[in-house]
Amino acid sequence: MPEPVLSRAQQETLAALTQAIYLGETEKALALIEPGLPLDRVPHGLHHTPLLAAIDNGNMAVFDALLAAGAGIAAQDQFGGTPLNAAAHRGDEAMVRALLDRGAEVNAAIVRPKHQFNGRTALMGAAASGKLAVVKLLLERGADPLAKDANGWTALTFAEMHGKRIAEHLRNVMNDAPAASGLSLFDAARAGLAERVRALGRAYVGFALSRPPLYRLMFGPPFAAPDAHPALAEASLASFAVLEGAVRARLGGDAPAQRIHGTAMGAWAMVHGLAMLILDRKALHNAPGRAAETALVDSVVGLFSAGLERRA
Repeated sequence: MPEPVLSRAQQETLAALTQAIYLGETEKALALIEPGLPLDRVPHGLHHTPLLAAIDNGNMAVFDALLAAGAGIAAQDQFGGTPLNAAAHRGDEAMVRALLDRGAEVNAAIVRPKHQFNGRTALMGAAASGKLAVVKLLLERGADPLAKDANGWTALTFAEMHGKRIAEHLRNVMNDAPAASGLSLFDAARAGLAERVRALGRAYVGFALSRPPLYRLMFGPPFAAPDAHPALAEASLASFAVLEGAVRARLGGDAPAQRIHGTAMGAWAMVHGLAMLILDRKALHNAPGRAAETALVDSVVGLFSAGLERRA
């Protein structure tokens, strides 16, 4: 349903209010807040609602007055941003707390299709702000540390660029998160989730060792010619593209394609090569057995994880 058309008087008052906030004219802005004014609308010719303008300008007095007058805590601007996203990105703990106390959805993401900001959450914004207190507050209120934006970036991605203390805190939280069991090998390694990395490595090698004929068939000569099996080739490329996407998200969108491809290939080659070495009895021939296999996998995969962490 389309929004109601605003009267000329409403448009003018709303625009004057928002402009006063932009200019830091607090008393004028407070005087313009009146009953019945559609505070969740973006004035013609501007880009933000009055509440978002108050957040962007750090004007707590106008912020409180707007909330008291009924401004919506989830009203988006023209770019899909919400008040909580904006307050978290600014690193304003008081505003973030006030919005959460009023029921703001902690995991609400920016909705901006086909844009790099699409899917960005308040936790990601807080990590980018470098304010550990805001990050902790959002996590306490249920923010998902494993959520990804349209680029595949998590809050940890932003934290690694803006603050080691925040990155370390997020790694500890992510390591304890139940959903960490769903992370890919690369994501888990970059997040420092050592046990998850080891588990994924064990699973890959364990599949190869428990079903040697099937594993060899999957990578053997019968399927080596992609033209002969286009559906399988397409599935293989799609699977590797997922891994490359995770690598690209971690290294940054401007990372050279060769580096992205090489890092993704290295992750796959590590577990695949280890599986083949054990199957061909080139490894562990002096100490066979499941315990020895697990110890070797943990050692090799642990070195891979440590290497990625040093490059963070």
